[in-house]
Amino acid sequence: MKTRITQIAAAAFFAFLLIAGNAQADGKDLSSASLEAITEPKMEVENWMINEIYWNRTDAAFLLDYVSESHLELENWMVDDTAWENVIVNSEENEKEAGLVVEPWMINDKVWDK
Repeated sequence: MKTRITQIAAAAFFAFLLIAGNAQADGKDLSSASLEAITEPKMEVENWMINEIYWNRTDAAFLLDYVSESHLELENWMVDDTAWENVIVNSEENEKEAGLVVEPWMINDKVWDK
């Protein structure tokens, strides 16, 4: 109950500061004429946007740029066994999680009955 009263009082104080701070604010008035002077950049339609072949394909990979396989090469480090020997990962050694522990605050009725 005490927490709720404190939160309500803090929210009211913050709202009071916002209202009081804005009461004496000196600002520039915006008129519709000043808003009309704002120009947006010209939108351009690109070829892919109106290409029916592009939009009628159901393959999601079509959205990515294709690289011809002739440019792909198998390099020596990719097939070298010594480069991959150190990469062996034993997940049981690296990830040891502590067991779940029930802490006193978790079962304290005073904590949950606020």
